[in-house]
Amino acid sequence: MDVALSETEREVVRCGAFVRVELGERYVFRDGARASTAFVGIVNGELKAFANVCMHHPTPLDSNEFEEAPIDARTRLPIAPMTEDGARLLCLTHGAEFERGDGRCTVGPCFGQSLVEITVEASDSGGILLRL
Repeated sequence: MDVALSETEREVVRCGAFVRVELGERYVFRDGARASTAFVGIVNGELKAFANVCMHHPTPLDSNEFEEAPIDARTRLPIAPMTEDGARLLCLTHGAEFERGDGRCTVGPCFGQSLVEITVEASDSGGILLRL
């Protein structure tokens, strides 16, 4: 299954944020991880995509009962929660921190585990496609 990003989602990615993308259905990844959304961004010029599910306990990174998911101020699209310095993806429920480049947890209860990486490709026409 392939998921194409909209022009607005691609714009958020080009601006440096990890945008939340709907997968269209709840998808089962390795180790039984399930997610209906993913985060797509650029790290050191390379497209990266990760399933929106914490490896400590299977909850979305961007939801908990006390905070709302972050929103891109210009487009109003949901984006990934990040540490204050913007260096790592953040799980709002567990406080786990994940490297942007490889999804490896460096702080938190799932230390050493990695987010589920999704194959992502750019087309010559500027499109971005997730390959599930």
